[in-house]
Amino acid sequence: MKEQEPIRPSEKDLTKTGESSYSDTRDFDMEDKGERQNIGPEGSGALRPEQTEKKDPSGPQEGGELESGLNNITGGEQDDDDKKIREGRRKERQRNDPLDREYQEKKERERELIGVYQEDIRVIADKIARLDDLGSIKEELEKLLKHTERIRDINKNEYERKGSYDEQRSFSDVVDALRGSQNPLEIKGEAAVLAEKVIKYYSEKSKAKERREEIPKCLEDLAELIMETEQDKWKTGNEYELINEKGELVQENFLAWIRSRIVYYREQNPDEEINLFSMISIPMLYRSISFGEMYDTPRYFMKRIPKIAGEMSEKGEPTGETATYWDYKREDVYEKLKEQIFYEVWLSQKSHIFDVKYRTVMGIEDQLQKAIAEIHYFNVFTKTKDRLLRLLKFPKIDKDELDLFINKDESRLAKEGVRQGSLGKAMRRLLLSYYYMSEIEAPEDVQGGNMFEKALNDKGKDRFYGSIALQLLAGKYKDKADIVEHEFKSRHLDPKEKKDFSLMDDENRDRFFSLIKDQAASDNLNVNDFYGDRKKFALDVYSKFRGVETDKKAKEALNIYNAPKKDQFIISLVNDALAETVRGTENLSSDDAKYIQAFAYSMTYWTGISARNDTKAIGFDKWSNLQNTKDYRLRQARGRGILGEIFTVFGIKRLGVNFWEGIKGEKDSDPSHPVSLLELLQGGEGDKIDIEGKEIEEFECEGYAQRQFAVDHILNGFKVFNFVLREHGMNFDKLFTVDQYGRLHFDPKEADKIMTSVWHDIRYTFDLPELLWQKNERAWWTDEKGNLVFGTSKLKNLMFSEEIAGKEDDSKGETGMRMFDRKDIFGDAYYKDGTLKQMGRNVFGYIIGKELYAHRQWKVPGYTRFRMGTIELIQQYFAKFPAKIEETEGGNVVISAPFFSKDEWKRIAKIGNASSGKLWAEETRYGVLGGLAAGVTAGAKQFFKSLTGSSGGK
Repeated sequence: MKEQEPIRPSEKDLTKTGESSYSDTRDFDMEDKGERQNIGPEGSGALRPEQTEKKDPSGPQEGGELESGLNNITGGEQDDDDKKIREGRRKERQRNDPLDREYQEKKERERELIGVYQEDIRVIADKIARLDDLGSIKEELEKLLKHTERIRDINKNEYERKGSYDEQRSFSDVVDALRGSQNPLEIKGEAAVLAEKVIKYYSEKSKAKERREEIPKCLEDLAELIMETEQDKWKTGNEYELINEKGELVQENFLAWIRSRIVYYREQNPDEEINLFSMISIPMLYRSISFGEMYDTPRYFMKRIPKIAGEMSEKGEPTGETATYWDYKREDVYEKLKEQIFYEVWLSQKSHIFDVKYRTVMGIEDQLQKAIAEIHYFNVFTKTKDRLLRLLKFPKIDKDELDLFINKDESRLAKEGVRQGSLGKAMRRLLLSYYYMSEIEAPEDVQGGNMFEKALNDKGKDRFYGSIALQLLAGKYKDKADIVEHEFKSRHLDPKEKKDFSLMDDENRDRFFSLIKDQAASDNLNVNDFYGDRKKFALDVYSKFRGVETDKKAKEALNIYNAPKKDQFIISLVNDALAETVRGTENLSSDDAKYIQAFAYSMTYWTGISARNDTKAIGFDKWSNLQNTKDYRLRQARGRGILGEIFTVFGIKRLGVNFWEGIKGEKDSDPSHPVSLLELLQGGEGDKIDIEGKEIEEFECEGYAQRQFAVDHILNGFKVFNFVLREHGMNFDKLFTVDQYGRLHFDPKEADKIMTSVWHDIRYTFDLPELLWQKNERAWWTDEKGNLVFGTSKLKNLMFSEEIAGKEDDSKGETGMRMFDRKDIFGDAYYKDGTLKQMGRNVFGYIIGKELYAHRQWKVPGYTRFRMGTIELIQQYFAKFPAKIEETEGGNVVISAPFFSKDEWKRIAKIGNASSGKLWAEETRYGVLGGLAAGVTAGAKQFFKSLTGSSGGK
């Protein structure tokens, strides 16, 4: 046998016995997981396979110093001389390295102190077990907590990393919960369990930290670090094992760990901005590896591959002595996993930040406008396909889906025609459920069907309302919550599992019936509804337990967006019910359901969903003022404040749309016909929802879609709202003055403000970006009695009255303002299919007409009544602005088409009660009446003169 140099164990393994590595140590991973691996080739200072076999201590030993090294690595027996040598080396290093010596001494003192506290904890737990007096038990319980906190404080810099902090906090949480308990037996049992947990937890931590820190070389190394510091569920053999028994990375579980960290930090910081790239981290001995570092360091997403070194044949078979060691290489599947994780972390972080930024200022109009501009300026969710579209295709934690949607099994994708993962489908369902949350309040016979329930589907509807009832009942009867939960989860959340009450076994029937009917007896709470109409049952339970008088009030309560100070209990109730819904409809794990529900909810404010569902039009979310303009102004009209030009209230229903209505996407299958993001989400237009049968289509938005939507439509929309609500129209009164001689003067500078501000803001709000005016959309409004009404119509008719937009069934466009009839001039105002894509001039013309109308009324406070001469001046003013200009041969410029044509002005004048016919008749009547009055006066004077010889008296 050829002699070899003595093996020098890796730094990692030597530190298990307190010895550092040599400076020239081979950097092999020596953790063997039950097998001897990581052994280099002959001549490299490595081990041959036969040298890994254990030797009989009583027999002859081979290898000399080499065998001693092996025993050290594997934890085998060592002779006294070897131990003395190693101890001497350790002390020599400490003498030469004061910093290392101080650190080792410090850690030794800390370990000793922890051991004392751990022993004290065990003593306290034993004492608690022997006590019977509740007061004495609680005194000892406080000591237990203090000792736990002392250990945690000692380890604060080392062990209290972000990744494991939740488990350490749970120790204190247990004691806090026991403080309020009056049950000595409960405290005794929990205290004993807690003591064992604390002792085991910190003992394992101390052992894990004794080894020297090594730099991870691959994703498997990172996973093993997580397994050392996280909960048991991530360890090999458990539910979410990161490394399986074969030593392979379980990719879907690594993604699950990332998602768990996202949920954790978002829950810990619900009202604060977060940086997940630094918060998500893996603790090591002296520092943590953040996700940002993981993403930026290529080696962290390399794959660990076992390699055979030694004499090999051409066929790759060993011909002599060989050894196994690790190699590392880039793998396409790991790169795709890295990309998926990046987008999940980044988009989730952004949505959370946007949510916090929006909710912080949503009640302050000017600050909200700035926040909206900041949120949408960089087009985070729409700039490329890899953003919103990827989000709507997320896979659940499942190897099959991971292979299909991240690793891109193209053959299967083509064969099965699948385009989205289960989590993406759940995201669609959740976003639509939040979007149509207001329809929880809808009557049972609502036009077009209940959109909230359509988004859930029949199975989801039962799960949603079943979960509402379950949470309420379990919270009401905490001591019998297990009965309630058993009956719901074993029989009644899945429609396929529904069974008649009479088919339940006697014991469960009696227990359940007694629990609900006898203890919650009420004419409004019928237990049998639970087996038939789950929605009615849930609303009845809510009415009973929350002190609400009617189902209508219960429905209003469950709309989490219709009040400024919504009870957090209700928000959690609804959000948990929606998580339970998608858990069942998409067959998700509880963790995935919670993750995607929280993600979807974080998008509801900054995309306008919250404001859309403000069914009371309170305006606590100021974006509601644009989306529910008419109802807000009607609310103001009930003695609450100003409402602007009153004659425009019923013509302008809405001044703005939300993110989902306003941003367009182009489908790969039909790029010539733009569709709204809402239609893509729904898989249909208007009141058509098809999530089950129609997977998300490939689409792409314009690169600056969000920015243009926010800056042009929303910010200018707020200006238009301010004008409509607070300026009382265009203030035509300011355009005219009367001099001392009674002559009328027109102020063109004051008039120019109309074109430079009002017209500018209206044009940008409604024409840039172009909205899909002809598309069917769903909306709510209130009728003359104040009742909620839900309906589907073209967007233009949902936003404006027929005076502006024309009749919905007017295919030829012969009704409404029709300010774009001159297609030779405004040809770009139409899509290729002939449908209108601009509305600004129609709104502008309508507002002018309604202000003329206000000035044409008799004795309306605050308005001067205009006659023909005044209105002619206004018409002439607008005529000076061109819709088209031309240059003549002499170099002069002429207006070949005025801003308003004669026909357009006629329509404006008709709305304003100022048509030329009416004006002419009125002026003639004034003239005739004036002539008659003058003639009567002259005749009277002559009559009195003939009688008295005077002109009618003094």
